[in-house]
Amino acid sequence: MVSRLAGGKALPAELLEQILAKTDGVPLFVEELTKSILESGELKDVGRSLRLRRRCAHHHHPGHARATR
Repeated sequence: MVSRLAGGKALPAELLEQILAKTDGVPLFVEELTKSILESGELKDVGRSLRLRRRCAHHHHPGHARATR
């Protein structure tokens, strides 16, 4: 589901773990949190995958990520 929302691109494993932990795997919550993260600007497109723009992402709630430029 997450990969589909990300246009077929893989997200970092640690981010997937955070999404699952914070949503308890509930599909609606997984979808909403994933969309929020994708729209936040915190991810960088690197071809077949997306990477976090900053390494300290585990210190904030992914649903409250702020865009960095």
